[in-house]
Amino acid sequence: MQVAKVDAEDRSQPLEGAEFALYPADDFGQLNAAADPIKLIPIEGTSASEDAGNILGATLEQGGVYYLVETKASHSRHLAPSFLYEPA
Repeated sequence: MQVAKVDAEDRSQPLEGAEFALYPADDFGQLNAAADPIKLIPIEGTSASEDAGNILGATLEQGGVYYLVETKASHSRHLAPSFLYEPA
């Protein structure tokens, strides 16, 4: 899985400052915010400059259910809604 927050009008422009957490779903498929988040790591070579947003990644179990939560928005932006992800 790879995650990057980009400008809505120009998707080639990463937005700096956004922070995300990835959580496993509970046994009922709901967000389990009490669980430790899965570490998202910057993917090497994905940032055009040091202050641009990196693409983040994680290796996930096939068949698992996860929730991506933006915990900090980019400067002058709004938090994105949580996103349900099920790797195939």
